[in-house]
Formats: sequence, structure tokens, C-alpha cells
Amino acid sequence: MQARFTPGQVVARREMLDGREWLLYPVRVVADEGDLVAVYLSERTPLTFGAGEFSWGPHPWSLHDPIWQSDGVLQIQRASDT
Repeated sequence: MQARFTPGQVVARREMLDGREWLLYPVRVVADEGDLVAVYLSERTPLTFGAGEFSWGPHPWSLHDPIWQSDGVLQIQRASDT
């Protein structure tokens, strides 16, 4: 699998539910190895929650301020995880 992103690039990470965006936030690419992408979610990053009815109800974090409230976190996504 070919890499799509470059280190340092800011991209949107989307959590999908019921075929729609449930949660959206920007992350910074750390590495893209083609079959593995590592991104960093910084402290105080704004979060956007999907509107309307979802099968699981509203995102549980939507009850709080719409920002990432803990320290930053490295997120790893493997092609086999999707």
C-alpha cells in the first residue's frame, strides 16, 4: 500500500457511525507507512460532533466542552483495522 500523507501534514480524522460523521477533529501526521498511519492529537484540539439522530445516540463526549481535554495522544491506524 502506498503512503498518502507526509509527516507534519494536518489531516481530518473522522469517526463514522450510521454512514455519517459522528466525530471529526484535526490531527498531525507522524508517519505514513502505507499500511500503517500514525497521527498525533494535541491537547485542546477542537472536536466537532455529528448532528442528528445516531443508533448509539449522541457522542458521549458531546456533553463536555468540544475540545480534547487530556494530554496529547499518538493514534495508530492499520489498514487491517478498517
